[in-house]
Amino acid sequence: GATGPQGIQGATGATGAQGPAGADGAPGADGDDGADGANGTNGTDGERGGVRYNFSSNTADADPGVGIFRANNATVASVTQIFIDGTGASGTNLANWITSFDDSTSTIKGFIVIQPASIASAAPLIFRVTAVASPIGYYKLTVTYVAGALPADTTACVLWFAPTGDKGDTGATGPTIHALQYNFINGVASDTAPKRSAWFAGSMTAWRIDTEGSAEPIFDVRKVASNDDPTALDSITDSNFPTGVSGTTGDASTWDTDAVSVGDVIMVELLDPDGSVDCTLTIFVEEP
Repeated sequence: GATGPQGIQGATGATGAQGPAGADGAPGADGDDGADGANGTNGTDGERGGVRYNFSSNTADADPGVGIFRANNATVASVTQIFIDGTGASGTNLANWITSFDDSTSTIKGFIVIQPASIASAAPLIFRVTAVASPIGYYKLTVTYVAGALPADTTACVLWFAPTGDKGDTGATGPTIHALQYNFINGVASDTAPKRSAWFAGSMTAWRIDTEGSAEPIFDVRKVASNDDPTALDSITDSNFPTGVSGTTGDASTWDTDAVSVGDVIMVELLDPDGSVDCTLTIFVEEP
């Protein structure tokens, strides 16, 4: 037979159980940076480098006490001694450091530099140090003022010492030089005696002419051997000092250097043509 009509819808069934959670989504983009925080306050300044001592304005020559130094005069330019304890303000024994101040063999042993410990404080105070003495309990530095001002009483200071080098070796003794001098007035020798090198030997090393007037004097300079008669012209020997020396100064090469023996005589004749010049010829002879 024919299909019957559809029946009415049935009631909704009960809700089923919740399913499992889904997977996490991808991370979102980073947010913008926040504003910078305010700067922190500056730290306190450090102290200068050096050895810590405190200054005392007391000028007495006595032990100033642990960690203290002082001067013997309240006027800085008149200070000639510094009194300093062997122990620094930090409690460190500094005796070996202080006694080393005069180790140099130079007259000036070095320079002691004194500054307030605070970085912002004054320029350095500087003294030359020439000696260190060691009374009982403290040390005395002999000093000469160089620059700077004394600190105020109780000022915390730092000290440092710059030593000088040792004195250099004594140089070699220089040669002994003898001078033979000849004077001429109006072209005439005022001392006619030959100059005999009876007390030395050596080499002609230099000459000098001092003259009054415009003319340059010309000389004949000859050596007479010690066994010859200097008054006899025919006995003049070794005449290899040149005739015609002129000018104001000269050296050994000018003379065609010749040795001078003990007892030799150096004879000089003025050949100036006008015969009126006043002059002095000095010949230098160096001992070997």
